[in-house]
Amino acid sequence: MILVRKKKSLLDIVLKKGIFTLRKAKARCLVAMSLFFICLSVVQSKSSGNVTELFRNADTVRSSDPIAFNQYLLEIKQNSQLLTEDQQEQLRFYESYAKAYSGDYEGAVKDLQSIIHNSSNNLIKFRARTSLVNIFYITRNYQESIANVQALIEQLPEIDEAEIKQLGLMAIVMTYNSFKKHELAASYADKLISENPEGRNLCFAEQLKIESTQQFNPTSISEDMVQQAINHCAAVNELIATSLLRISLARLWLQSEPSKAAEYLQQYSKQVESTKYPRVIAEYLIVHARALWNARQGEEAVARASERYQFQR
Repeated sequence: MILVRKKKSLLDIVLKKGIFTLRKAKARCLVAMSLFFICLSVVQSKSSGNVTELFRNADTVRSSDPIAFNQYLLEIKQNSQLLTEDQQEQLRFYESYAKAYSGDYEGAVKDLQSIIHNSSNNLIKFRARTSLVNIFYITRNYQESIANVQALIEQLPEIDEAEIKQLGLMAIVMTYNSFKKHELAASYADKLISENPEGRNLCFAEQLKIESTQQFNPTSISEDMVQQAINHCAAVNELIATSLLRISLARLWLQSEPSKAAEYLQQYSKQVESTKYPRVIAEYLIVHARALWNARQGEEAVARASERYQFQR
């Protein structure tokens, strides 16, 4: 009995540290996720083919190759005399992205706010607002984050382009989930899914919907629902979302089939680690340790939690 209590005490300590790490990791992970959302689509333009191609190429590499992205921006600037008014604003938007990517959040916020106040293009203003929502959360300016979410919601009816509207809805859902307003987040996840997203957007929409709903109404989440989302995300090679969904699936088995949950997570341990995203790994260590403990594998639970915690240090 004393040994069991000591093991459980140690596990609780490790898990508490893991939860604390997870809270910090979510903000770090949101940096990467928000930077992906900041420049996901390109506003259509009427310029010459060469400049249009430069914008298209810059968008293609914006999150995967910052060096190439900055090179494309330099070439666009060298052709500034060919840019339409909308393209000039689009260039300013990309420049704010480059600043955010480099960690210059203050400069990015200043530029994005300028776009919102001065641009006549509602689509670019909406995208700038979407970026602000994420950046203010990253910098822990919670009041501004929520304020801009409200402004984003008010602007939603004005946006006709499905791709851009979906990006805004994703930012809204992510923010509400971060503030533990899971039921509200789920309602906007439903709106996102009603927009009939495809590819990556469908993957993220389903993952966000499951994440939010599992927090306040877990019994409404079925294995088939999660497995379908996993299939969609795997099909577009979204490893982070796929890993989060696998963790969500394991959560369904924590009480009824903990051994199954533990074995399932063990099967995908290397895939989870390969994401190199702290939030994903932190959630994995917590859920895997709980599954092992519930399966009466106390020593393995403590060892696994300790091992994963060390990864976070």
